[in-house]
Amino acid sequence: MQRTDGELFWVNVTGVSEHRDDPYREALWFFSEMDVRASLSGGASSANKLIAEAKNSMTRRERDVAALLIQKQTAKEIGIALGISPRTVEVFRGKLLKKFDAPSTNALVKTLLA
Repeated sequence: MQRTDGELFWVNVTGVSEHRDDPYREALWFFSEMDVRASLSGGASSANKLIAEAKNSMTRRERDVAALLIQKQTAKEIGIALGISPRTVEVFRGKLLKKFDAPSTNALVKTLLA
């Protein structure tokens, strides 16, 4: 999410619907900010700490590209959506692969969803 001052931050989202047959008619959403610093100092494994640090250090454009990679979009589709070239998308994908120490895009997506 993004604060009014432009700062990006991660949140956990859960929701419940009041009507099973029409779930979007009336729903209640809960957003809670993830405290990355607390998870870094807590009992998390070193791998989880590295992932949390990587998520916390993502730039705005890396987050944009990551969100569309999770949706299984191609570099061309992501480029069109973000108004950048497919090659630029590949550069950001490469930065994300390195940042998360992922051997492939599929591994990166699994890490981002964890």
